[in-house]
Amino acid sequence: MTDLTPLNLLDALTEHQGYETAVYCTYGVDLAFFEEAVLRPLRNNRCRRHIIFVDGRRYAETIEQWRDCAQFVGQQYLLVPIYLPPFQAFHPKLTLLLGPQRGRLLVGSGNLTFTGFGHNHELYTCLDWTPDEPEVLPLFRAAWQFIEAIQARWGHNRLAHETLRKTSYQAPWLQQAEDESSGDLAFWHSLQTPLLDQLEQTVREERVRRVTAVTPFLDRQALAVAELNRRFQPDEIRLVLQPEQAVGDVAALTELQAQGAPLALYRFGDSSRYLHAKLLLLETETAVYALSGSANCTRPALLAMPESQGNVETALLRRAEPADKDALLSLRHR
Repeated sequence: MTDLTPLNLLDALTEHQGYETAVYCTYGVDLAFFEEAVLRPLRNNRCRRHIIFVDGRRYAETIEQWRDCAQFVGQQYLLVPIYLPPFQAFHPKLTLLLGPQRGRLLVGSGNLTFTGFGHNHELYTCLDWTPDEPEVLPLFRAAWQFIEAIQARWGHNRLAHETLRKTSYQAPWLQQAEDESSGDLAFWHSLQTPLLDQLEQTVREERVRRVTAVTPFLDRQALAVAELNRRFQPDEIRLVLQPEQAVGDVAALTELQAQGAPLALYRFGDSSRYLHAKLLLLETETAVYALSGSANCTRPALLAMPESQGNVETALLRRAEPADKDALLSLRHR
């Protein structure tokens, strides 16, 4: 059964000791918030090595807002901007805490900002590795390999490279053979294969009855929604949007409906907080596949890789029993 306990992200980062390195991937960052709410308590817990990989263009757009507030960048933590071509984004949202005998991985939808950690509706999964919990080791190794690939491909930061090398030496369990199984949970990214291709390969021949997408952003022509319909041919597509906040083209959705797509719109009921969570559910006769993480329901997020005008995204794919599905969503039809 999926554990849907509400998660306080700051508590999740700081409640344990035993971590020596923290690596963050984010689209946007609020450095004043990070230094006070994340960096300071983690350093008090003796976690002394910190690297933030952030989207380069977003970093350049916002640096003037907090230039005077960032006191410790380059001293107590490294900040590595990742620059992709125009109209593409370095968009993953994850935190990896690592120590000799403990690891914690958080993968979700929130940026490393006050709103991402404390105000928006966000969706995160928190996983722990210890010698007594070896079954999640493949997910930690996959996340670590993703970070190493980011540094090698775009980071080009000598200090970050050295920090990752030291971390690999001091957390040798990251190099253990993957004899354990992570079961029905997998860590995905978009570096080599588009997320929707991976999802299609996983579901394979299963008949998809219903697709549910929770997203704050749609691409302008609703290409991702159209592709979900084309590939899976479900009986119903449920699109959960927040009124007055979700970004998309009503005409494109109307055209899809006119073309026969079984598309129904649902209203997200809470208007007091911004819905920034991203969730894609595929229901078959025997299972529910839940893809959650950084990817919006857009072409750059789901249908492409960085080489083909796509974003860098991260996600977790969980296969669950049908009985778990109803706990994930409370929908009101529009």
